[in-house]
This record gives sequence, C-alpha cells and structure tokens, in this order.
Amino acid sequence: MLKVISPETMRGIDAHAISTGISSYQLMEQAAESAFDRMLVLLPELGFLGKDDVLVMCGTGNNGGDGLVIARLLSELSDEVAVHVCVVGDQEAMTPETEQNFVALQFCDVTMVDFEAVTSEQLHFDIVVDALLGIGTTLPLRGPIRDAASFVQQSGSRVVSIDIPTGVCAATGDVDDCAVVADITCTMEAVKTGMLLGEAPDYCGHVEVCPIGAPASAWNDVNYSLMLENKDIRDILPERKRQSSKRTFGHVVVLAGSSNMPGAAALSANACITAGAGTVTLITPKVHASVLPDIMTVELESENGFFTSNMFDEVEADLAAATAVVVGPGLGSHPQTQAFVARVLQWSLETQKPVVVDADGLRAVSQHTRLHNKCILTPHEGEFARLTGHSIQEIEQQRDILAQQWASQLHCTLVLKSSVTRIANGTLLGWNTSGTPALATAGSGDVLAGVLGALVAQGISAFEAAMLATHWHGLAGQFISESEVVESATASKVIRSLGPSLLQATGGLM
Repeated sequence: MLKVISPETMRGIDAHAISTGISSYQLMEQAAESAFDRMLVLLPELGFLGKDDVLVMCGTGNNGGDGLVIARLLSELSDEVAVHVCVVGDQEAMTPETEQNFVALQFCDVTMVDFEAVTSEQLHFDIVVDALLGIGTTLPLRGPIRDAASFVQQSGSRVVSIDIPTGVCAATGDVDDCAVVADITCTMEAVKTGMLLGEAPDYCGHVEVCPIGAPASAWNDVNYSLMLENKDIRDILPERKRQSSKRTFGHVVVLAGSSNMPGAAALSANACITAGAGTVTLITPKVHASVLPDIMTVELESENGFFTSNMFDEVEADLAAATAVVVGPGLGSHPQTQAFVARVLQWSLETQKPVVVDADGLRAVSQHTRLHNKCILTPHEGEFARLTGHSIQEIEQQRDILAQQWASQLHCTLVLKSSVTRIANGTLLGWNTSGTPALATAGSGDVLAGVLGALVAQGISAFEAAMLATHWHGLAGQFISESEVVESATASKVIRSLGPSLLQATGGLM
C-alpha cells in the first residue's frame, strides 16, 4: 500500500535523512534521479519519442534544484533530445544546493532561455517539466511564478510536475486559478495529503511515488495513512484453489430490508454473492423480486413490515451458522428495529463474529455501545454526526482525527464515507480515493455493505476488508464511467461492474 503524508512530515523525513550523514545536495540528486527514472518509464505514454523539445521550468528553491538535475540527466540521454531550461525568479535567491546544480548545468548540452523569450517568441515544447514550486507552496501564486505557472497551464504541452503541480497546496488540496495541470506528477517518497483532496487530483494526473533514498529509520514514529493500489488486491484476496468449495469462502447472513425498503436488502445481498461470498442468506420482512436466485431467502412474518426485537430469537440459529453478518440496509428507524439491531450487536460481541453495520443499523449504535475489532461501521457524514455529536463542519475539518478517535473508542473499524473515504481502526488509518460520481446514486452504500460482508466472511481482517471493499466499490464506479454516462448509473449497475472492474484492475491474474 502507498503511504500518504503531510508536507510537514515530508520535511521531517528530509531532515532525518540529512541527520544520518546524507548531504542535502546528495539527497536532491537522489530524489531527482528517482523522478527521472520514473519519467523515462512513463513519458512514452505521453508520446515522448526521444527526439523531443523539452522545457524544464525551474524555481529558485529546492524543487527548482530537482528540475536542474533532471535537465542535466535529460541532456545526457540523447543528442536528439533538445533540452531548454528556464529559471524563474532571482538567481541570487537560489538555495545552495540549487545554485550548485545551476553551475554544473553550464557544462551540459542545454539551452538556457529566459522567461520573456519563452513567451514572446511563442516557442513550443513537446514536454514541459514543472519544477517551479514544491510542497512548500503558499497560495495564491504571485509575481513571476504565477506568470510561469499560467504559461505552463496554457502551453498545450504534455506536463510532468516534480513533487506537486505548481499552484496546488500539498496540505489542503486548494488550487490556484493559474495552477499547473500535470499529466504526470512525480512526487517524492510518499503521496502528499493535498494531492488527494478537493480538485487537486484533477491537477496531479497520474501520480508516481519516487523514493529519495532516505533510510528506513526516517519512517520511525512517523504518522502516515495508507492507500491501497491495484497491485495490493491479490495480496489481500484469498487464493481460489482447485479444491475450494463454497464453504471455503464463508456464509454471510444479511439482515436487511422492510416492507417500505425491500430493494436495499436485495442490493446488499446481491453485492455480497457477487463479491465472492460462498453462500448468502437474506433474512428480511419482505423479499424483493430482484434478489438473485443464487441467494437463500427467509421472509419473516411481520405485522408492521419491519424487524422487531423478538425476531432475534427466530434468526439466532441462522446467525450461529454464519461466518459474517451484514445488518442495516433498508431496516427503517422504528425503535423496535433498533432494539433488534442492538441484540445482534450484543450477540456479535459475545461470539466475536464479524458484523458489518450500515445505514439504519447505525441508529442502534451509541457512543457507549460495546463493539469489537471484527465489527465494521460504515457511516456517511450525517450518520457519523448523529453518532458522535460533532457537526458536519467539524467532521469535514478533522476527518482523520475523528475517525481514529471514534474507531478507538468503539473498538471497531470505521469506514467514514465521502469522496475521500477514511478507514480507521484506532491504530491504522487508510484513505480511499477510487470512485466517480457514478456512485452518487441510491443504494450505492447498500452495495458497499454487501461487498464488505463478503470479504470478512472470507477471513480477511476488518481493516484490510474495508480498504479493499472501498477500493473495489470505487473501481466499479470507474468502470461504469468508462462505459456509459454517469447520469444513468444505478446501484444494480455497480454490482454488475464488480467482476469486470476487478478483472481490469488485476489484469485477470487472480
């Protein structure tokens, strides 16, 4: 999994590396060489043929120094690559490391150009390397740097940004109106938090992490989050061996639905079987006609069309046979239903069986509810506000802190759903950024709950199941966006996209 860190943390890693005896000049060299190596792999995707005009735009700080090293390496690549370097800003203000690389560049086969010549002569470049400002950017952009960023933005060239696109705040994701829009961002050591927030992902393009050669000890006692990559999927999903049977992959009991919302139960159960659960039993007051024939159903008799506390006795034997339980989608808000969920949670605590609590099931969870480390809660912001007493504004400003705090207090794994979902268990913190507006549709959360149930039933830990489920759910949304207009997306289409999206993400190598 990728690490996600704040700019402040990155500066601490740099400082630690230097304290171990690596000079700041050597650290710059290592970081730039790492970015250059990744560029060589990725540039052909942008049409780089090794016979191109390349402009390296450099500021006077250390980010500009990285750009100067990259310009030198590009000049050594081939006689057919024409490398132009434009330094923006007062050269007397260069950091010592940047100045040292600027002097070294005078002996290389590069063409130094000033910014006025670049703009007035209307020169065109196939590739522009943006090394104007790094993660210390403060907004708004001003002066020559703003003009240079605006030029890159409007150049029509393919753009590679070093560490972060100029004009994007590495801490918050705020974006200047002249910010560089990169095709590729080669970021140093780890993804920065701001690259995942707000509009920033649209400006960063494809993000490639470039190790800078810092010692492993630089990561000791460092706060970071985790983000799952496609290549991690195979490491988490259990292998499907030839001798496997349906019992190998768990039995999920889905407690969901009501006479008013039977579709939510169907969506959750259908997603569960589609995401790989060996068997699924849906227990509900009303079975919806869309429930797949692969699913076993139990329709409870209910005068009012919803679960009541005394129904727990009717389902306890089914729960005993379950490997995992999903409770909540479409239950409704009646106090008797909440009492039923409370009994399910108490049973789960006593048996230590995995349980996924979603949607209306969360109404039964309070600040004092006793849960356990195989329990997964899946609130969106409104549900989390109701559970914790925090305002939506407070949650938006402190997602990481509050997710960890409440996961620790409740002894569970918490999936705080948003455009950037947080997954917390009190110790580990994950971010998920996969997905598209295709998931902004009724029933999408019910699908996620079903996927979660399928994964924990297969023996995957609660945290890893939550990381994979949110990522996979997002991949399904992306698959829809690539094949049709997002306006026509439905939760049922998300379910149908689970298989194809996983195949696409893993290359079929499962």
